[in-house]
Amino acid sequence: MGELDRWIRVRSVLDDWFAVIVLALVIVAALSGWWAYQVNLVPDVETEQRLSEQWSESTSFQHSTVITNETLPFSEDNVVSNRPIYYTAVADQLDGSYSYSYTADSGSLGVSTETFLLIRSGELDGDNMTETYWDIRQPLENQTTTLEPGDTQSVEFAVSIPSVLDTIGTAESQLGSSEGIVDVRVVAVSDISGTANGNEVNQTYRSEMPMVVTPSTFRVTDTQTIDEPHLSFETVEVLAQPDPIGAYGSIFVFGLCIALLVFLLVFRYRDYLELTESERELVQLTQARTFS
Repeated sequence: MGELDRWIRVRSVLDDWFAVIVLALVIVAALSGWWAYQVNLVPDVETEQRLSEQWSESTSFQHSTVITNETLPFSEDNVVSNRPIYYTAVADQLDGSYSYSYTADSGSLGVSTETFLLIRSGELDGDNMTETYWDIRQPLENQTTTLEPGDTQSVEFAVSIPSVLDTIGTAESQLGSSEGIVDVRVVAVSDISGTANGNEVNQTYRSEMPMVVTPSTFRVTDTQTIDEPHLSFETVEVLAQPDPIGAYGSIFVFGLCIALLVFLLVFRYRDYLELTESERELVQLTQARTFS
């Protein structure tokens, strides 16, 4: 009987408030339909940065030496390349090359490179000379070329190790002091001008190949080179992806309102909501008991 009473109460409420409930459902359906339309069919437009073109340029060093004295580890006239250390007892010259190259879809760059040997003394902090006591600059090789995308300018040079040691010894002897740390390095300065991917280029790069030279060994430490990417971006408008909760939630609310409207109208049309006289008396009696 409890279940029957509950169903009767529901039908009574729906019958009494039918017009109000239908109007509320129509309003909610209209609002949720507009919401679903705006979210799914009229998405927002937002801007984003997209890579439109790119080009890059880089420098590098290579080094080697020719074995001049026959030994157990090394054969005379052999070439050893990019070794962590070389020995003055079997080789007295470091052969090196400096390279500049760039990659682009189009362009033409004029590259003028000067290389020189820098010998100096002072206070070092890592690879940085914080205080310079004296310095000597000895020219090596120069080269000027025009490069197309993908081409490489290669400048070859040679450093005589006995000459470096003699220069250091002469400088310290003339100054009467060996104060400071001696720093030896090959420096390459490249002046770049022209166009790459339609962009005007006018730049100067300095690359360095530090060396540690002693009477018994010489070696190349960490080189300081260039690896320079150039990126161009453009602003484009894209359709923003709708929030999934808003996109599906608005459709769900709209569909639920329409389903409830259809349910109420069908029940009303078939008189499922209308109460019989006995059911009305039962509802009135229940209400009377509730408020008494």
